[in-house]
Amino acid sequence: MKNIKMLLLVIVVFIGFLGIGYAQKVDGYVNNSNQDFKVEFESAMISDYEGTNADNIYARVSKDNRALFVSAGDLMYPGAFVSYDVTIKNSGIYDAKIESIEVLGMENAKVIKIKGLEKYNGEVLKSGEESTVNFSIIWDESYNEADESVNFEIRINYMQDI
Repeated sequence: MKNIKMLLLVIVVFIGFLGIGYAQKVDGYVNNSNQDFKVEFESAMISDYEGTNADNIYARVSKDNRALFVSAGDLMYPGAFVSYDVTIKNSGIYDAKIESIEVLGMENAKVIKIKGLEKYNGEVLKSGEESTVNFSIIWDESYNEADESVNFEIRINYMQDI
């Protein structure tokens, strides 16, 4: 009788571990799925500029297409600017809503302003759809003092409904 109880206990524990292992496997699949949830930068180019050295400005998409690296070089005077056209694509299988386009590395900039990114908050990209994002980096005309070189990173925060 003792052996039967022990055998039943082992079977119950074994089934419990199978259930936990299965749940972990499913969760891991969902979190690591690169094809289902994928909004990425497709391309980037400089569309216009004034008051900066063309050799020092760029917009580069990261290798994993999840970040955009941007430089406006050294803006030379108030009103100087660089404008960019960036293509964002929803390569996932679900529609996605852009929650925000986050700028990293500009937290302390006083005289440099980024204009145009905010209008894409809330935009919905259907699966397979692309959108062109236009924005500018501008030396605010109300400041006479210079800021440092303008280099930053942009990331897309999005939500997909299943």
